[in-house]
Amino acid sequence: MRRLATPAALPDHPILKNDRIVWFLLQEQAKLYEYMLILLNQRSLQIQEPNYVCNEPLIAENPHWETKELSQGHYRIGARDDPRAYDNELPPQAVELSSYRIALSPVSNAQYLAFMQDGGYEDSTLWRDEGKQWLAQCNCSHPEYWRQDGDGGWYETAINGHTHLPPHEPVTGICLYEAHAFSSWVDRQSGEYSGAIIQHEYQWEMATRTGVLDQANRAWEWCGNTFHSYPEFKPFPDSSVSAQAFDEKHFALRGGSLHTQQMLRRASFRHWALPSDHHHFATTRLVFPARHKWS
Repeated sequence: MRRLATPAALPDHPILKNDRIVWFLLQEQAKLYEYMLILLNQRSLQIQEPNYVCNEPLIAENPHWETKELSQGHYRIGARDDPRAYDNELPPQAVELSSYRIALSPVSNAQYLAFMQDGGYEDSTLWRDEGKQWLAQCNCSHPEYWRQDGDGGWYETAINGHTHLPPHEPVTGICLYEAHAFSSWVDRQSGEYSGAIIQHEYQWEMATRTGVLDQANRAWEWCGNTFHSYPEFKPFPDSSVSAQAFDEKHFALRGGSLHTQQMLRRASFRHWALPSDHHHFATTRLVFPARHKWS
């Protein structure tokens, strides 16, 4: 801080231009803050209250979403003229997207409970091979932060203790394998949601830039693509920031959670995680085939 307060004494270096070093440090602190809250939430899971009774147990609801159809075309992704931008947001790109419909809201608690009650965790046909292996290893049957009281009512364990699950809030604490199984379950219902898949991060960014999405910053949103570098990627300030996750093993997360600080909430910001990570404040959003053909 003392050095930054004396600009004339600083060397000529790219990281010092446009306050990039200041934004970098602030954003790294913001990411650590959210990770600290994840750890505190994990600690809350260790506190047992066998006599806890949920006064507002969650009730399942069949999946239903308002959707927006976006037409085929070339669209810009990535950051432009933003000193906050991480190296993985750069350089800005023009990508071609096919027409698609996107759910205006992410998967909710009540919708996810319907998947569970319909045997979603027991039906192996809904799960990909990697997901089946993950299920066998972790023996999971519900989102990370969900618990049941003695009467079978589902509630949530949060940082400050136990609380009810709002039915229309995004489900959180699911991994990518669970998100894929849910999308397969929705696809099987046929009807207007036939063909449901997890969004690609470019689809999310385009929909965000057009302002059509609801609850875009209530929970991180799993995307179906691996975390990758953009063409002409240049690591900044060095390769340790993003390049370590360009390994075809990590997948993209977009948006932000209730605990994400404002400086990270932008359309181009990219997060990443392993598909087995069950502890993030993460949900997903589905996309569906377009109803119309665009010329």
